[in-house]
Amino acid sequence: VLVEGRPHPAVVNLGERPTLNLPSPTLQFEVHLLDYEADLYGCELEVGLAALLRSEMKFSSLDLLKEQIARDAQAARVTLGC
Repeated sequence: VLVEGRPHPAVVNLGERPTLNLPSPTLQFEVHLLDYEADLYGCELEVGLAALLRSEMKFSSLDLLKEQIARDAQAARVTLGC
């Protein structure tokens, strides 16, 4: 992901967020920058995809989803070499 022209590793979800059990799920594109803390609302990002870590899954709780996202972030760090 490019933020202000500088690259930052990230994990991305493209899907309907089935764990949230939304009444009318819609396709969402969510980006989580790794080891980056700043308010980016309203900023334009450029996202490039490098590897598929896993398919979208439904989890029985938000805690299990958060644990999986942490594992995904670690897998992304290994895949991206950071």
